[in-house]
Amino acid sequence: MCADQHGMALSDVTTRVQLDRSHPEETIFEYEVELQGELSEEDRARLLDGALKCPVRKTRSRRIGFRTR
Repeated sequence: MCADQHGMALSDVTTRVQLDRSHPEETIFEYEVELQGELSEEDRARLLDGALKCPVRKTRSRRIGFRTR
């Protein structure tokens, strides 16, 4: 969406995510983002920065609890 709004030549995005459960007290998502297309380094940095600010990532980065009703 950001690439479209700013006229960036992003042709495809590939993400890879692995779940690291080596620490029982926390869940760690290790991920890679691969951007494809005729992008400048500035475009790539802007898109990757946008991924860090994504509302879904922000939600998943917070502590999660469960409450019985």
